[in-house]
Amino acid sequence: MEWEKNGWKEKPYRGLGKSFFLPRYAIPLIIRLDNGLLFEATTGSFDPLHYHHWNGGAHFRTDDQFVGGFLGYTYRRLPVWMGTNLNRYSVDFGNILFASTTGRLVHYFEQRHGGSVFLAYPRGASNYSLSYFYERREPLTDLVPDESSRLNLGGYAGTGLTYTYRDVSMYPASISWEEGRRVRLTSILTHSALGASSVNEQRVFSGDWREYIDLFNTRQVLALRVAGGTTWGDELVQGNFTLGGALGEFPYQQGTNAFYFPLRGVPFAFGSGSRVMLMSAEYRFPIVSPQHSFLVSPIFLKNVHGALFADYGDVWRKSSGRSWDNFFDLFMLGVGSEVRADFVINPGFPSFMRLGYGILVRNRGRVTGLSDSLSKADLKYGTIILQTGIAF
Repeated sequence: MEWEKNGWKEKPYRGLGKSFFLPRYAIPLIIRLDNGLLFEATTGSFDPLHYHHWNGGAHFRTDDQFVGGFLGYTYRRLPVWMGTNLNRYSVDFGNILFASTTGRLVHYFEQRHGGSVFLAYPRGASNYSLSYFYERREPLTDLVPDESSRLNLGGYAGTGLTYTYRDVSMYPASISWEEGRRVRLTSILTHSALGASSVNEQRVFSGDWREYIDLFNTRQVLALRVAGGTTWGDELVQGNFTLGGALGEFPYQQGTNAFYFPLRGVPFAFGSGSRVMLMSAEYRFPIVSPQHSFLVSPIFLKNVHGALFADYGDVWRKSSGRSWDNFFDLFMLGVGSEVRADFVINPGFPSFMRLGYGILVRNRGRVTGLSDSLSKADLKYGTIILQTGIAF
């Protein structure tokens, strides 16, 4: 054969060669939080046939001074993928009142570290995943013993089953996904037999359904979202789900957060609880499409576009006694607009920036006494949105 004449030799394929462990990319990220910034750097690698993938990174939050990180590996050669993850991160639960102990109102941060192993079966637009996870949860905020004893801490461990469906279309001139839907359904079971603390035995379900509708074949898009979650079993004092703010998502991340629900017009971590519901709608329209960089800048500006949005939702505790008669009484409606820009930073890192304004027009009394983190104005007059990432 010709390749033999050239002196080439046939060797077994080795996906785990030396080059596999060398990082192939670096993704920097900055996210604005209500009381600080989150800096993150991600890297990873894969072999030429994509049998093996690894990724890892580190991050730092300025509001709680926490340094975290993650490391993951996935083996994709077989029809059923398998992998493992390690992580260390913090969670902002906003203000918690210890009424029955010290009477203090505390802005509570929690640190978590643990890992998981998983099996995943991708089939067409669908993906099925089964995992086992263990997480150790401890206060990051200084608490007295009586306050710590009121929280659900220690081991949080069990199994998770997730189904995702993704069938969306995007084109070179698109400002958003234009057609199709994305669905995520997650079910979690935690139990002491699986390593959880006796106060952390739960069944958790969350879902997220998104539709993208092309309008008039003009790159205008109507984006709709319905999401929610509920729990059975032990009720975490800190809550399972967090509602509020406008934190963005990034297409290169694996899936979406099953426990965070943005509602523009209120601060991040405005409320947490064991049940949550959110409905969002956006009308997205193009403004200008430069499709070029500036001078010798490594930043390539693709599109500038706008959006009009409405977010309607609430988070509450299952012990609150909410019934169908008053189910929607405390739901908040936030409306507003955003100007967005899509960049590419050489050598090919996609970036997204959003600048906008949101204000509550229903149940505005729930933000009495709060102020916008940027303008410092009373929150009843609205909040400035300055975020990286896409809305949904």
